[in-house]
Amino acid sequence: MSAHHKFGPSTLGMREASPCYVPKNDDNKHTARGTVLHEAMEHMSDEKVEHNDQWAFYEATGRLQGMGLLKDDGKFIFEGEREQKLTLYDDEDELLFGTADLLLFDHISKEIFLIDYKFGSWPVPQPKDNLQLTAYAAAALQKYPDFLSCNTLIIQPGHEYEMYTVSHKEGAHIVEKVSKLIQDCKDAEATGNIKPSIKACMFCDRFVGCPGPMQMVEDLL
Repeated sequence: MSAHHKFGPSTLGMREASPCYVPKNDDNKHTARGTVLHEAMEHMSDEKVEHNDQWAFYEATGRLQGMGLLKDDGKFIFEGEREQKLTLYDDEDELLFGTADLLLFDHISKEIFLIDYKFGSWPVPQPKDNLQLTAYAAAALQKYPDFLSCNTLIIQPGHEYEMYTVSHKEGAHIVEKVSKLIQDCKDAEATGNIKPSIKACMFCDRFVGCPGPMQMVEDLL
């Protein structure tokens, strides 16, 4: 399992809602299921997938085939990099790093396809509103500057998402947004300005004993 940056891409959406958010570091049957399905997509094989979960594997691969990215033999139409390490920089300063599930490179149109697999039940924000995904896209364009744009895709069985394209220009705006968000998080931790939110607090590791949830209740009364 890859190490995660303190301000990793997967936490950005929650930190937008509440800068003091800390992700839970628990391992349960849902995360184990997701790991198995991610590995199945990485190897394009359902060999280790539980019988009850094989529908998710075939729906995910079917969507990639329907988009013209995956051939019937399980090979992608473009060359790709699985489990690609990406780092987002602001000038020379490292903002965050993480691992993208899959990058595909169209050398003719100079486009990158960044694919994120999700196997949870809950839907996530559409790519255009998904700071995790757009931050990955900005990092990919920094790493591969000869490509003109990065198309972000979410593949989640049971849910539909629109592809969103990030250009170099938008990538620069995303860097600014992430940089400001990280500074807001550091300021919140230093000052104790919690800024609780229902979206983040429910899944925060600090929920028990944190005054934020009680503050939200008091604000509603």
